[in-house]
Amino acid sequence: MPDNLTLMDVSALAEKEVDKTIYKGFFEGMLPTPIDSIPIKNRKGFTYKTLRLTRTGRPTTRKIGGAAGNYKAGFGDESETISVIQDKITFDVELPEASDYITDPFDIQLIQWGDDLHRLMNELFAIGGLSGNDTEPFGIAYQLKRNAKFAGQGVDAGGLDIDASDDNRHAWLDFINEARRRCAGGAVDIMGMNAQTYLKFESALRRLRLLDTTKDQFGRDIRTYMGAKFMDWGMKPENALGAESTGQIIGDDTQTSIFGDANTTPIYFIHTGGDVQGAKIAQVHGLKTKNLGQNTADPSEIVYDARSTQGNHFPVRYTISSVEGLTVS
Repeated sequence: MPDNLTLMDVSALAEKEVDKTIYKGFFEGMLPTPIDSIPIKNRKGFTYKTLRLTRTGRPTTRKIGGAAGNYKAGFGDESETISVIQDKITFDVELPEASDYITDPFDIQLIQWGDDLHRLMNELFAIGGLSGNDTEPFGIAYQLKRNAKFAGQGVDAGGLDIDASDDNRHAWLDFINEARRRCAGGAVDIMGMNAQTYLKFESALRRLRLLDTTKDQFGRDIRTYMGAKFMDWGMKPENALGAESTGQIIGDDTQTSIFGDANTTPIYFIHTGGDVQGAKIAQVHGLKTKNLGQNTADPSEIVYDARSTQGNHFPVRYTISSVEGLTVS
């Protein structure tokens, strides 16, 4: 598969009916999410190295006849890993014979696994590794909070209550514009936030006449601000049927910011671009499925193996940035 395709591109190329059914869970009837638009980078192994800037240099001026200076920026090696996501999806052996279901129960199970996989991929990209689970790739929140090479990429809103006044809302936009500036010099492609922040941001932009709308290749509306898509990051898989204010990938007034502001909410900014400095999903392979047939240990089950891989690649510190410490009750 070529590099720099997105999940939307890959789903359109799926050939197996089982894979097409799983991809329905990614996109059909679902709001656009950040992971949909992240380019994919193929890797040959599950561990890879990346160089990140640790020290800038200063180019040297000289007069005619003068000697050239010595320039060297500092870089540090970091090893990153790609995680395997794999499940055995089981069905009752009698389901293929059942005729009293309007919708094929086999398809429903595959579509739901696709929905939950999609939610997990979004979760890993945002907050992977933050809880200490060593099977997860490091996400945006981990890099901003625990990796010194991303220092200076967060903007501290200091617990700003965006609902308190118009002055606070204008201050909020100032923080957002500062975070945009720190992300690839303003070349922001995606802004990710939770549902409450999304609704407040959309409302504020509409009143200020700064709200724009585009569509993705599935015809879904996507809101934009100064050319950047802004999206609700959605719910964690295990909370997909829960209350809207709980179980979100980006918690609402439940997180401690990288600056120590408790009970607040962040917004994440991502540069994807087609260049080497854009964020990527790193993978050894995409979705793979195989019908393993009847379970010999339990003949009542038919088993499908479904698996994929995911790493999160943020090549340089200004690939990502954030506004930290918002109160968006």
